[in-house]
Amino acid sequence: MNIAATSLYGSGTNRDKSASIQKLSDQVQGQFTDKSGSEVFIAKLRERYPRYIRDQLTVMLNCLAKYTRQDCDKALDLCLSKGLFSATDFKSILSQVTPIIEINEEVEIKPLGTPQTKLMVNIKPNRSDIDVYQNLFKNN
Repeated sequence: MNIAATSLYGSGTNRDKSASIQKLSDQVQGQFTDKSGSEVFIAKLRERYPRYIRDQLTVMLNCLAKYTRQDCDKALDLCLSKGLFSATDFKSILSQVTPIIEINEEVEIKPLGTPQTKLMVNIKPNRSDIDVYQNLFKNN
């Protein structure tokens, strides 16, 4: 690798990332009740997506933060029984089984500006005929 490439990519490209990925893996595995099932699921993720394992685990952690442990355990069991080994499959099943409850509150809209600017909102600008502009371009 030449000097320009080293400065462009930095020296961190060759660092060992396995420790931080293992930490993420342990975090995900610790969130489930079924430790052996989560271990199998993560092993399959590593096998299928070795280059994108960090992304897969991050999607799993985001789901685990949004939903209850019980719902996540159900989604994991369903993924294992159906042979679905992807974090996006896990996320889809989780969202289908237990949709996030949205709060339907009325939001009060507060108008901005002074009374003078409120009057200006209803003013329509003058319109020019397009032929005027086309003639200008044709003549130049």
